[in-house]
Amino acid sequence: MKVRILSGLLGAVAALTATASAANEPLAHWPAGARASIKRALADAPEGSFAVFDADNTIWQNDLEESLLPFMEARGKLSPKALDPSLKPIPFHKGETLYGYYLRLCEIDDNLCYPWIAQVFSGHTLGELKGEVDALMARTAPIPVRYEEDGKVVSGTVERPHIFEAQRELLDELRARGVHVYVVTAASEELARMVLSDPRYGLNIAPEDIVGVTMVLRDPRSGALTTARSQIAKGHFLDAHYPAERHMGMEMTSTLWAPNTWYEGKVAGIRTYIDAVNRPLLVAGDSPSDRAMLFQASGLRLWIDRSAAKTAALEEAKAARARAQRESGQRVDADTNWLHLRQEELAPRP
Repeated sequence: MKVRILSGLLGAVAALTATASAANEPLAHWPAGARASIKRALADAPEGSFAVFDADNTIWQNDLEESLLPFMEARGKLSPKALDPSLKPIPFHKGETLYGYYLRLCEIDDNLCYPWIAQVFSGHTLGELKGEVDALMARTAPIPVRYEEDGKVVSGTVERPHIFEAQRELLDELRARGVHVYVVTAASEELARMVLSDPRYGLNIAPEDIVGVTMVLRDPRSGALTTARSQIAKGHFLDAHYPAERHMGMEMTSTLWAPNTWYEGKVAGIRTYIDAVNRPLLVAGDSPSDRAMLFQASGLRLWIDRSAAKTAALEEAKAARARAQRESGQRVDADTNWLHLRQEELAPRP
């Protein structure tokens, strides 16, 4: 009996040790093959290397703005009636929601709806928006939405962002190896910062290392205008000269600040705010809007596969770019060093 008890105890200890070891292992939530590819890419990372990530559906599952929009509309914080007139390029349909209107703009062109869904939050202070973002992130139930499909109004739901545990591990591993991590997103830079830089969400991206769609900010008391990007350029962002309290009191306007960080604008964001010459060691993205910056990677290109159609289009773009490189006598690398992973392989946090 004692032997059996001892054997059982030893087995339990071994199991606990194995569990603890797995939990402490770098990139523990990554599939073995992907983990090996990442380690190879990082093994000889030159000094000064940096990585660039998209946010929505790359660092987390789902879209921050596309869930925050119906969330705030349901809470009475946004409405078509209160919308800035400049943000009504086409007429609203009777009873149409802001979410449904946004989808109709996207059907026309991404270059219309991408800025719109960042501008729609104008009129609120950053502090007010931070409260809404945190309330959204704390929500457990899906968010109801209404929109038009084939000429009929239909109902559905969207989910708040759920952070991928595997991506949290990758961000930590990159930093541990001396690789500077940036985020370049087609979402509102200020909204993305509210998740990426808040310690409670565990992503630990420095506020100045987030590049996104930027709107001019207005001081409600003085009328003075600024942006986070201009404050960062001046060397005074969230410091004694320009503290967080002042920044969060700023009101978001609907006026855009260049460059606009979607599609080729993501590369412009990298060149303007991160590095004008060097290419990122690793780039991660999930959508056609990320392709241009994915092709900029000097090492690993991490594609988060969530649509067969998007991945098929990516394969066509790879082949076309590689062919153009070959025909122009350039080094052919557009179709190499790709790592494809499905979202379900990245273990989203419940």
